Amino acid sequence: RVEVTSGPGAAADLAVKAVELLRGSLLEVKVQHHASPDPVSPPPGDVRPLMATADRPSYFAERFGISAGVTALRNLDLAAAYAPALRISWGLPSGYLFRLTATGFGSSPTLYAVEGQAQTDQTVVLAEALHAFRPGARLQPFAGVAAGVQRVHSSGTGVSSLFPDDSGTTESAVAGLTGGLGIRLVSRLALVLDLDAFVSLPRTTILIATRPVGRAGGLAALATAGISATF
Repeated sequence: RVEVTSGPGAAADLAVKAVELLRGSLLEVKVQHHASPDPVSPPPGDVRPLMATADRPSYFAERFGISAGVTALRNLDLAAAYAPALRISWGLPSGYLFRLTATGFGSSPTLYAVEGQAQTDQTVVLAEALHAFRPGARLQPFAGVAAGVQRVHSSGTGVSSLFPDDSGTTESAVAGLTGGLGIRLVSRLALVLDLDAFVSLPRTTILIATRPVGRAGGLAALATAGISATF
């Protein structure tokens, strides 16, 4: 209902009020609100440990790995020799591990006789097939078999010209057993301690002049301590 005053401007006044009435009753004003994104809630407490370990492999030597350490090689008839060691490895999610170990260029046990002395250098290269246990644990024992080559180089020095200096090199086949422990430090870094017990044949007899002063090969033990990183 629109009320207007009488007079010459009544028609114009009615038209203006009618337009205002229609505009006010029929016009829709749409207001768009920009919805703010829902805040990201933190994961539940029981899920966070699983997320933190999602990238952590089950075994200390899983995937490609490289290791550096030190070894002690002990033959039954020869003093212990200490040397650096280098390893490369490939570990499977099932716990099987294939490893190549090389050690050498370390200390040289010296043998003596009245005719002179001899220094003995030993190099050992082993191919190993291992299996680790206790997946996901901090301490993971492992065991396996090994095969390879042992190289023995001896160089002798005589006490006089009657006993000239001489040297010689031999190689022997190696076969044995391996056991040890992987200690996980972080996700992809571990301290690895292991012991190889093997037999190398044929044995090498070391002579000064014609006198046997020692033998390399036969039953031997190789202890290794190193740091292993996987990628």
